[in-house]
Amino acid sequence: MVAIIFPFLVASPQYFLREVTLGNLLQIASAFESVHQSLSFIPNSYGIILQWRSATKRLTEFQYVLNELHKAKQNSEIQFLYLPNERFMRIQELTVRLPLKIGEDNSRIFINHLNLVLEAHHAVLITGKRKT
Repeated sequence: MVAIIFPFLVASPQYFLREVTLGNLLQIASAFESVHQSLSFIPNSYGIILQWRSATKRLTEFQYVLNELHKAKQNSEIQFLYLPNERFMRIQELTVRLPLKIGEDNSRIFINHLNLVLEAHHAVLITGKRKT
């Protein structure tokens, strides 16, 4: 609201002293409005800029994790052996790590060296420490 009145307040003394015409006064107001709109771009677009930054950060982290996952898959020592007559699943020396973030060299270990035998038709509940 002040932006509409401000150029008239500033230029009105010259108008009343007849140093500028009414047309000049309106041109001053129009020029001020153009400058005001140009300078308002960043504050008006701040939310959109933050959304864009957030999306690009998430996509960059996602791409980084996918690359790390691809590297880990190539270096994996996971072996699956299917024995049709056996009625259990054996897990040996399983380590589960939390996802990497950009700039981290080593992810945090979630489960370390798990050895487990799961028999058919038995329920299993796996719990861990709760972080607060």
